[in-house]
Amino acid sequence: QIISAVLTFVSLIFLWVVDWAIQSVPSGFSTILGYVSAIKHFEYFGQGVISLKDVLYFSSFTTLVLMLTKYFFDINRKPKDLIKFTAMLILLVLVNISANIHDLRVDITRDRINTLSEQTRSILRGLKEDVHFGAILEQSTTGQVFKRAMEQYSYYTNRITYDVVDRKETKSRFESITASSSKRSKQLTNISEDEITGAIVSVSRASSKKIGFILDHGETSINDSSSEGASFVVEKLRGYGYEVSELSLLSGAPLDRFSLLMLVSPTKRISDPEINKLKKYIKKGGNIIVLSSPPLPGSNAGPQDNVNLLTAGFGVVFDGGVIIDPRSGSMGLSQAVTVVRDLAKTNLISSNLKDPLMLPYSQSLSIKPGVNYICRSSASSWLDDDINSEKISFDEKKDKKGPLDICSILCVNKDKGCLLAVGNSTFISNKYINYGSNYDLIMNAISFLLDEKELALTRTRMDKPGYFNAGSSFIVGFFAVYLIPSMMLIFGVWSYYRRRRK
Repeated sequence: QIISAVLTFVSLIFLWVVDWAIQSVPSGFSTILGYVSAIKHFEYFGQGVISLKDVLYFSSFTTLVLMLTKYFFDINRKPKDLIKFTAMLILLVLVNISANIHDLRVDITRDRINTLSEQTRSILRGLKEDVHFGAILEQSTTGQVFKRAMEQYSYYTNRITYDVVDRKETKSRFESITASSSKRSKQLTNISEDEITGAIVSVSRASSKKIGFILDHGETSINDSSSEGASFVVEKLRGYGYEVSELSLLSGAPLDRFSLLMLVSPTKRISDPEINKLKKYIKKGGNIIVLSSPPLPGSNAGPQDNVNLLTAGFGVVFDGGVIIDPRSGSMGLSQAVTVVRDLAKTNLISSNLKDPLMLPYSQSLSIKPGVNYICRSSASSWLDDDINSEKISFDEKKDKKGPLDICSILCVNKDKGCLLAVGNSTFISNKYINYGSNYDLIMNAISFLLDEKELALTRTRMDKPGYFNAGSSFIVGFFAVYLIPSMMLIFGVWSYYRRRRK
């Protein structure tokens, strides 16, 4: 028994420390050691992922050890028993090799954080060019995180390859990750699904589309990194390979070189020549996103002075005022923060959004037949024209009762020549962009209008925390705490009485 205990302890120590030797052996041999390491197979279980190769690894290991135990304890063992063990060993090795090549995984975390998003999987399925990631990282820290992320991508396609070099070996001062294809290369700034997917799209894109942010009417600069700016969204767009620049309608530059124009919360009047220029752009097949929050208290500028001259001709009118929702107050938020759960299920922009929108300080839209809504407020909300009063309450005579349209889209010719209007511009600011599905909404809208519908899908970023859902927690707890220990207890008692009878 002492010898058995020592051998067991040494074997378990070996299966544990073999993971440390992976970094100092050739790549081909490191793959084998990585599969032998028990730590590697515990990783996915610890993350809430049931992997076929991990299940087979532990099942095979248990089977072989039990067969060896039976062989050594059997005083009547015969040569054919050794042949049986050898045949079983070969079979299990082949089964594990097959499972390693064709692995199947089930993510049981609540938010499916270990499963790539629908958007990423769609991109990987349609990838027609090989993309290689070369990384210089600390092997013991960020290198492991990067490898784990790359394993997710390699699971869905064989067009993604990668290699990691230890920063200490290259004597490099900084860590770096580069994605490259036959067309171009791109540096990554962090290891997240959004960043990696954006790099894949960027380096495999045949051509770069241009997005112009209109200026000269009090709009915020695209380089504004303050809490009120939109530099986060701009950097994400550039990360996907888009060319983003500022545009002056007064410069005389042709608009047709832009695939999409952004008009974000103008505070000054847009001149008639500029309005006519934008209308012609839409009618020729150009796309415009108009984001306009209601004027701040005390301001004389109204939305009708800024954008309605453009949007009214396409069946959309910004109402002004501020949407008030008492339900937000019950959630600990300001009543002027609209929590939007009513999302159009027939529109690709909003149909895949999982979380509600968080729209602070919004106004409603009046839309004509033919204009499709994307999101609207709850039935308990209303449009209030006088939020400066001491007590905010619904006035049947003056206020407009919800539900109220906040986001809508109209396309002149199918999916071309589209005007997307949102009665809120604050949601894309650096301060609010990561609230709810705000980020997904603007990125899906841009992808849809740029005719890249494979990108207008649910995004799940790897940097989100994840937990087991209730059902998964019960299953894991039942097997680990009750079923398996109970089976071992029953088997032990049965073995004890069986021996006593002999």
